[in-house]
Amino acid sequence: MTAEMRPRASIVVPVQNGATTLAAQLEALAAQSAVHLCEVIVVDNRSSDGSAALATSYAGRFPDLRVLSANEGAGVAYARNAGVREARADRVLFCDTDDVVRPGWIAAMVAGLDRFDIVGGRIDVTRINSPEVQSWTGHPPADVLPMTMKYRSHAIGANLGLRREVWVELDGFDESFVGGHEEVEFAWRAVDRGRTIGFVPEAIVDYRLRADPRGVCRQRFNYGRTYAQLYSRFLDAPIPRSSVRHEVKVVCLFLAEAPREFRTGNRTRWLAGLAWTLGRYCGDLAYRVRCPL
Repeated sequence: MTAEMRPRASIVVPVQNGATTLAAQLEALAAQSAVHLCEVIVVDNRSSDGSAALATSYAGRFPDLRVLSANEGAGVAYARNAGVREARADRVLFCDTDDVVRPGWIAAMVAGLDRFDIVGGRIDVTRINSPEVQSWTGHPPADVLPMTMKYRSHAIGANLGLRREVWVELDGFDESFVGGHEEVEFAWRAVDRGRTIGFVPEAIVDYRLRADPRGVCRQRFNYGRTYAQLYSRFLDAPIPRSSVRHEVKVVCLFLAEAPREFRTGNRTRWLAGLAWTLGRYCGDLAYRVRCPL
């Protein structure tokens, strides 16, 4: 394919049973002023709720929309890799099926990739989540890329762009990460290879939080487990770690807060913290590490 025929960007949207929210994301993408320069690849990963059919019904709204069936593996890292393999553009953008990109998202992300190898945009939780749901967990900063383990910044997978050559160089996302931190691991490996990562505040995604306590706790447990998995991959990095004594003190204080949190109506927030802690300790055992708080 000649450079003249190649789309300006490939937009990869992984979906697994996302029929209830996918339409809102596709509507937002179709309304982008730069969408005529792009191809959209919806990667259906083992959906059983009609997500693929719904995505196909939007074909007429885009100059180039394809629905890819990806059933040999599972997880967002696997789905994203499958989408990039089908991508024809030199720049690849990622957004999720349960979120909503704001106007100008495509143009801002593509412009960012003219300056950096990897870019991340701004995550906003205030528009599409109730105040109660927002109170259950912490959220990424609005003015910088988030930092994990007080070590390095990274882009969030729900608002991520990269040059395809970086994906090829790193052999894609690590598909052993299921449940979180796959984009962090990818970004850190890229930086180790001398690649650059930048923040694009104009590229905004309205991020949908889990709206039920069980879903929140399940997600947080997976985040804790994959947090330990991430640490196990970078044991030689200068990641700060607390002493055992300090860690025991922090955990004891957290457990002591349970009666007050339940009494004041913050039960789900406390349980989400407990789920993350349990996930982290399960990850420590699985990967034989003691990762930082």
